Order: sequence, then C-alpha cells, then structure tokens
Amino acid sequence: MADSPHKADDEKEPCEPGEDNRKSDLCAQWKAADAAADSARWTRLTFVASLFGLGIALLTLAAAAAAAIYARFAALHSDRSATAAIAANSLAQETFLVERRAYIFASDFHIEQAPGPKEQRIRDYIVTFKWNNSGQTWPKRLYTYASVAVMEGELSEEFSYPDIEGWGMRQVVFIPSGTQFESTPVFASHADMTRVAEGRAFLYVWGWCEYNDVMPGTPRRRTEFCMRSLSMGIVIPVTEEAPGEAAMRWQVYGPHNAADEDCVKAPQT
Repeated sequence: MADSPHKADDEKEPCEPGEDNRKSDLCAQWKAADAAADSARWTRLTFVASLFGLGIALLTLAAAAAAAIYARFAALHSDRSATAAIAANSLAQETFLVERRAYIFASDFHIEQAPGPKEQRIRDYIVTFKWNNSGQTWPKRLYTYASVAVMEGELSEEFSYPDIEGWGMRQVVFIPSGTQFESTPVFASHADMTRVAEGRAFLYVWGWCEYNDVMPGTPRRRTEFCMRSLSMGIVIPVTEEAPGEAAMRWQVYGPHNAADEDCVKAPQT
C-alpha cells in the first residue's frame, strides 16, 4: 500500500539544528554526522590541550632542571668561595706568623784566655758567642745549651751532639726583638788548645736553643748549631812557659745547623 502524501512530506522535511525529526532517516543520518563531527572537533581540542599541557609540563621540568643545575653550580661556587676564603685566611695567618715570629740564632764566636791573676801564665781558654733575635717579637721560655770538645779528625755521621755535662750551661733568658746577648762561656783546656793551635786537633762547639713564640698555639721552636775552629797559626807560642792566643778561623760544620723541623733533634724542653 502506498504511503500517503502527507507521510512522505514529513520525511522530507528538513532536519534543522535543535529539531528532532525521528520519522526521517535522513535527519537521523545528519544527526549522526553532526555528532561525529562534534566528537572529532572535541577530540582535536582535547589533543591540542594535551599537547599544550605537555609543553607546559616540559617547560616546567626544564625550568626545574635548570634551577637544580644553577643551584648545584651556586653551591659549588659557594663551596669554592668558602674554601678559597679559608685558604686565604690560613695563608694570612701563616704569613703573619712568619713575619712576626722570633728567630733565634748563634753568631760571633770568639776564643780567649780565661781571666786570672797576671802571674798565672798557664790558663784555660773560654769560648763565647752571641745569641741573636732577628724576628719582630720576643721568645718565651727560651732555653739554651752549649757544649765544647777537642777531637782529632772529623765527626762521624753517627755523632749524637750530646749535651756535655759540666761544659755547657742551660739558660733561661729574655731577648727582645732585634737584640742579642752573650752566651754562657764554655771552656777548653790549655793543653787542648795547644793541640788545636798546632793543627793536631779540632775545636768543636755545638749547642741549641728552644723557645715559644708569643702567639698562642704555635709549636715549640728549636735552633741548632755546630762550629769548628781551624788553626791559622800561632800568634804567640802557646806553651806552658809562654801561654798566648792562637789565631782561629770558625767554620760552620755538619748537619747540626738548622731550625725547627729541619733540626737533627726534636725539642727537648
């Protein structure tokens, strides 16, 4: 049976947006196509938004990484700056100590006959020298010691440079900056000096001083010396009948000539 004209016209009526003509297949197809287009459009928008969000996330991650790297470099720079500051401060302190500390050393060695009555023609000899402070401050708890011996030949490498009892004398002294004082004399017998004057022996004088700087926390200091006296001939014949003085030349001798950590021995006082 043929459809009525009225029914055919209903199916052909347009399917405008907002209208719901459920009797028209064409309208249903248009509705489906519109829905598919809307879905595709929203999918594109969602994809674009996702890409935008991903870009923002990547930018945020890059910014965070850059901030972390900058913070790391800043920390390293700070560490280097702190290390450099500590090193500079330490160097300044060391320089101050080097420039301001006391430096004690021995010099001006001298031999002469010991004082005695004029009629006493046979007398021993005394050896004296000067302790000098070339530093800019004074030493604290300064102790000194000197020993003397007359021996034939060279000192052996095993020689211990002992503190000879009865010959040297320990002192506790005060020596301001840029000054010197004379050591306690040590003695050599007339017979020994005759051997030295005649070139049959050497006169050795050795000793040390130990002290502290005035700056707190500094180590105990030590200076060592050893001198050898060489005969340069007889000025006046040195005999029991006619004593006199021998012309001597002093020579720095051996490893016992050093200061602080270069000394043969560690501080003992």
